[in-house]
Amino acid sequence: MKKKGFTLIELLAVIVILAIIALIIVPVVANIIESARFGAAKDSVLEYVHAANQYGMLSLTGVSGTEFNVDGSLESGVNDTELNKIQYSGTKFDYIFMHFDDSNNVTYGNFCINNYSIDYNNNEVSKSTNNYCNGSGHVSNTLADGTALYFNVTTGQKCSESDLNYGTDPVGIKTGCMRFYVFLDDEYSDTYNLLLDHNTSNGIAWSDDYTNGPTTASAQLKSDTDSWLGTKTPRSYTRNYTLMDGTTGSYTIDYSDYKARFLTIHEVVDIVGYDDFPDYTTSYDDYFFLYGADTEPKWKTRKTIPSGEIVEYHWLYEWLCSSNLFGGYSSSCTNGNNNYWLSDIQNGVSPNNANIWTIYYQSEAQYSVYWNDYVGIRPVIEVSKSVFK
Repeated sequence: MKKKGFTLIELLAVIVILAIIALIIVPVVANIIESARFGAAKDSVLEYVHAANQYGMLSLTGVSGTEFNVDGSLESGVNDTELNKIQYSGTKFDYIFMHFDDSNNVTYGNFCINNYSIDYNNNEVSKSTNNYCNGSGHVSNTLADGTALYFNVTTGQKCSESDLNYGTDPVGIKTGCMRFYVFLDDEYSDTYNLLLDHNTSNGIAWSDDYTNGPTTASAQLKSDTDSWLGTKTPRSYTRNYTLMDGTTGSYTIDYSDYKARFLTIHEVVDIVGYDDFPDYTTSYDDYFFLYGADTEPKWKTRKTIPSGEIVEYHWLYEWLCSSNLFGGYSSSCTNGNNNYWLSDIQNGVSPNNANIWTIYYQSEAQYSVYWNDYVGIRPVIEVSKSVFK
């Protein structure tokens, strides 16, 4: 009996079916393999970080003297001697960067392993948008001081400039989408420090007794921001001071149930790079000018801003009453809208004066303001960086 074989059409049909199956299966298998490879890379990172934490703990207890970089980091090509001391026997890394906190635990890291660029952030491991496998090394992702971010305090979500509802003057607005400015961004932190671009309240006294800190101003700050969503609870702030007569004291602003805080004088100093800032002075009506990186701050030296010029630190005193056009300025120049409170009493003042630091509309930080003067409230909030991704 003659055996019948497949016809050409039947063979072609089988080939087509197999091709379709291959098109379906191959990507699935490839994804499974890729997922397994990346999973193994993630596990290696976590294993290495665990070993690094153990090594850091030995250093903290004096068993091993780890020599970190000045920023508390270890990096391939820079600290190879230290990295080789870490007890790890897994897959070799092509690049390592780790930042350690004060307890010598890894908080942040960048790695290259098996051609994967990986970011580590407080036990979270993810593929990086940066390439650590091309020899370029660690990439800082900090935002510059004065970078504008838009955040809706009513919803706790990011928004855009087009969502602003400021009208002609935002002073006093406390809800909805608002403009904030980033300052002193720390790449190892998971939050942004954000300064609002206007005062939420004006005409507010510091306190009825300066020795207790800004009790009146703090109460207004809490009232202005108590309904805000999506902000981190600020850390409490302690100010130690010495008066002109040698009397010493301190107060603590307890932010444990607050949504926002005050800007501090030392944050302002760090922003403008005032290396010679005299934190103790016994004179009255002192200030330093906030102009730009090309003009170093100087004590009691006031500069005139050319009309219409936008200066580098305009965001520190935006929407305060002024005759100078630097971004946004407010027409509301009465009832304390020409400045806003900082968190600090002046060091070295007379007990009878007890001047408080403020940011003043004439482009300066000054402390010729008594604790019972009427000044504005400008909140600082801390928001997770993940909100803005």
